[in-house]
Amino acid sequence: MRKQTLATVAVAVAVLLAGGGLAAAVSSNDQPAQPATQQSSDAPTVTVTGVGDAEAAADRAVVAVTVEATADSASEVREALATDADGMRGALADAGIDGDQLRTARYDISRNYESRENPDAPAYRGQHSFEIRLSDTDAVGTAIDAAVDGGASYVENVRFTLFEETRQELRTQALAEAMETARGEAETLADNGGLELTGTADISTTTDYNRPVAYAADSGGAGAATSIDAGPVSVSVTVQVTYDAQNV
Repeated sequence: MRKQTLATVAVAVAVLLAGGGLAAAVSSNDQPAQPATQQSSDAPTVTVTGVGDAEAAADRAVVAVTVEATADSASEVREALATDADGMRGALADAGIDGDQLRTARYDISRNYESRENPDAPAYRGQHSFEIRLSDTDAVGTAIDAAVDGGASYVENVRFTLFEETRQELRTQALAEAMETARGEAETLADNGGLELTGTADISTTTDYNRPVAYAADSGGAGAATSIDAGPVSVSVTVQVTYDAQNV
């Protein structure tokens, strides 16, 4: 067999696979690939990008609520905030939500700048914002109703998420899928490019967590309980893998 000059193989032509979420490519040029690991300038490599996904139902929820008050003095605002906050805590406790599930997110008392243009407006405004942290996502509606009935001025948002253990499990699943897809694509490219994979030179990853948007269902009329619906939390992992190769 005649000796062949080793050609550097760098991946650059994107291929999108439906369902696998994988992009990969191959091209040949005179410029050596530059993976993170040190290797010979004329050694062939195959670089691919794979995506893996996993999802699970949200197992945590955070309800952000705010108590707001206005008055002509800072002390009056403080007292009003304290009264409404205590009322909200009591209503949450009656609904079965413990005090350790409630956290202060922000507290502020400041001049009410609306009073500059409207002399009848209160001189001071205050806000005490809370996070209600729930491990039972079905209790979100109950928490909202109790907080508002107890003294909260408004609900800022509802966020659904995962406990760290669940999050890591999903990420592991997504990583395995991404690596499996990347390996399969690299082998296909190598076979069609006259190469054989010999090892892994470099791997990099990125992770995205997609949280569902909370929707308030139709209450069905005055006095009805709030109902919040949300979809699953998904984890998407992208891996870029550079494989060492040799001509065959």
